[in-house]
Amino acid sequence: FVGRHLELHELLHSCLTNQITCVYGAKGYGKSALILEAAAYLRQRGAFPHGIFCCSLEGLRRTDRVRARLGATLHFPARSNDELSTHLAQYNCCLLILDRCEAAINASRPQFVFFLHSLLSAGVRLLLCSNSSSLLAADDFAAAHDADDDARMTTPVSIYSITLAPMSERDAALLLIELTERELDAAELLDEAAERAAGSSAPADVLTALRRHELIARLGGV
Repeated sequence: FVGRHLELHELLHSCLTNQITCVYGAKGYGKSALILEAAAYLRQRGAFPHGIFCCSLEGLRRTDRVRARLGATLHFPARSNDELSTHLAQYNCCLLILDRCEAAINASRPQFVFFLHSLLSAGVRLLLCSNSSSLLAADDFAAAHDADDDARMTTPVSIYSITLAPMSERDAALLLIELTERELDAAELLDEAAERAAGSSAPADVLTALRRHELIARLGGV
């Protein structure tokens, strides 16, 4: 895993201390890679004895479709929120990762929040990932709690958000080196005209050369 070490530490701490952790960022910023790395770390250390489950909600706008997709992932009946949360209550020491939530957030935010609230009532932890700029907040869940006549939670929902910025030039260059199918050479990365114009000496290693390359600037940390 390359880069995002501070964000990874922040994400791990939040998953262990908050009921909901939200990861936001533009498409291509590595949100899914980050949450999967965090899941692997937590799984290896037995942080959630009842399991860590990942479910992609890509393109799902309606909450009933979200519930059905999650039920299929968990192999639980999911004809209603109550039915799903009742089954989940038997496995309350688990982490549910809901990736690519943007369609559900943007199309049916109140219903989606109410659905998440029903999952929290079973005692599970949630990790949400979205490229939506519309952030979920504690006030959303306060409204869901007030609307739930059978609410089992008596304390406010603890929610923490992490917004990913573009990767640093160094980390972007390291990631590109990691993903290339062949070994790169510093000489082939040099733009000699640009180097002369800048009056700088030729870089001695691939990482330095790649950090100076226009490709990294064009990618903008993606």
